[in-house]
Amino acid sequence: MSTNPKPKNRMGKKKGDKCPSTVALRLRFAEEYVIDRNATKAAERVGVSPKSSRTTGWRWLQNAEVAAYIAELGQQQTEKAGVTSEWIINKLKNIASFDIRLAYRKNGTLVPITSLDDVTAESVAGMEVIEQSEGVMVDGDGNPVAVVPKLKKYKVLDKIAALKLLAQIKGMLVEKVDAKVTSDQPIIVKITSKRGQK
Repeated sequence: MSTNPKPKNRMGKKKGDKCPSTVALRLRFAEEYVIDRNATKAAERVGVSPKSSRTTGWRWLQNAEVAAYIAELGQQQTEKAGVTSEWIINKLKNIASFDIRLAYRKNGTLVPITSLDDVTAESVAGMEVIEQSEGVMVDGDGNPVAVVPKLKKYKVLDKIAALKLLAQIKGMLVEKVDAKVTSDQPIIVKITSKRGQK
């Protein structure tokens, strides 16, 4: 279980709480939840019955004070791991500025993945190796040797998605909300993306 210190009076007792320990239980739930982001398992780890852990975990996640504490713990986690806003922006920038030419040699063959520079390697999501039709070659003694040619492909991360996230961070893309309200109809909300001005 997590050893995060529990702030005193983080959440006051509210109407409907069966006992004062409910408050501490929610705090412990929040601390367990940030370990693996699994509400059901987190509820079970603080003592909730497996039969009701799913609904209890979901209900506690809807609690505003629990959500705020989870956000605070998440912030502490990312700071401890060195995941700052600047770090995220730099990673997105590397993906958005990825140059496919850096993955190839001058003769048109792929650079081995272990030889890629750091920026290029960060943009590679994986490698696909396809075995083509089998051929036959001979070794140094003239003996036939079966050969299976392999085609290698790099799968790169989405540059457009990275650019869009960077634009949102910079404020170039904003959300426009249109709401229409009438006395006899439900609220209708339409959200569209709009390019902001520099």
